[in-house]
Amino acid sequence: MVPMVGLATAAALVVWAAQPSAAQKAADANPRVAVAGSAMLGPHAIGNEECRADVARCEKRGAFFGVGTTAELRVRLAGVFSVHARPWVVGNAAKDKVFSGAVGGGVGLGAYGRHVFGRVEYIGLHAFGDANFTPPFFEGEVARDRWGNHAGMLAVGFRRAIAERVRVELWGGPMIGPRSRRTLPDDTVDRRTLVTFMLGLGVAFDALPGRWRHRR
Repeated sequence: MVPMVGLATAAALVVWAAQPSAAQKAADANPRVAVAGSAMLGPHAIGNEECRADVARCEKRGAFFGVGTTAELRVRLAGVFSVHARPWVVGNAAKDKVFSGAVGGGVGLGAYGRHVFGRVEYIGLHAFGDANFTPPFFEGEVARDRWGNHAGMLAVGFRRAIAERVRVELWGGPMIGPRSRRTLPDDTVDRRTLVTFMLGLGVAFDALPGRWRHRR
């Protein structure tokens, strides 16, 4: 459901960008180079959950919930379109967790309007810290998780100018990947592709406002 909403929103942005008047107004407002920083939530991974009637209790172990920050460099290509690159780092805020956190970086292409934007992004990442965790109703860290290093994201966002060259931005969207391979105590291997999210709130600064000048 979430990926479908993201795709529908991205399609609406493409249709909007194709309208000459709207695209021209947005292009005039977009800087040549912008830098941004955001507080960030995500990615997340649901842990293994098990319920037992004899003790009337459920346990969930081995979760991941990222809380951290990201910085971004954004360079305008033409019109409303810009490319971006952003490193990020998060710690794992989950209670019964696996891994201490993750570090990664994304590169992508976006369409930026005056108040809304959308973009696609490739993400490379690495989870760090202890990969072992305690499964539900076990004692000791006898299970292990292994994450892949590749993911993709489709994000939409909203932005509003708070000064001449400064905007506040709220963005987020579904993140597909990385792959997870969990080995459980009975030698069961649980393979899955994580369907997760990223959400950010931050500030963007127009480092080089205006259009690129074409040399004659």
